[in-house]
Amino acid sequence: MAFFTPDRGRKQFVVQCKGCRRNVPAGVAEQPNVYIAVSCPLCRERRYYLPTEVGLDFPHYEHQKIARAGGTKRV
Repeated sequence: MAFFTPDRGRKQFVVQCKGCRRNVPAGVAEQPNVYIAVSCPLCRERRYYLPTEVGLDFPHYEHQKIARAGGTKRV
């Protein structure tokens, strides 16, 4: 028996934002060796993350909506 699961795209390197606790893309193609700076498009904070905080997962669905709209979140 096969179940259909909607394609959410490919997994990518993400970090969990320290402010809003949502997965946002890390902007790297491979696992980093040094800390990276990531700007969260959801809460608009720029924070630094260690290589151990970067993981392979799906971004939060709100980030995908913002990326499809081609803009930034309006408050």
